[in-house]
Amino acid sequence: MRAALDDPAWDADLWLRRIGTVFLVDDDEQVLRALRRLLSAFGYRVECFRNAEALFSGADLRGSGCIVLQSHRTHQ
Repeated sequence: MRAALDDPAWDADLWLRRIGTVFLVDDDEQVLRALRRLLSAFGYRVECFRNAEALFSGADLRGSGCIVLQSHRTHQ
């Protein structure tokens, strides 16, 4: 990846448009806020959802994108 960043022909805007939207799914609002800030700072479009049901009912998943899920939930 580093070599691509050093290449003058590398187009960051084009690369980010191809990635599409990053969909974050987590029940912890602080995690969502932190990840949104981090990814947005790098130029990604980010949408946050508290659960999978909200993602599937509220997100437009027809384009390109990436879904980042919480992989382990503790039951309290």
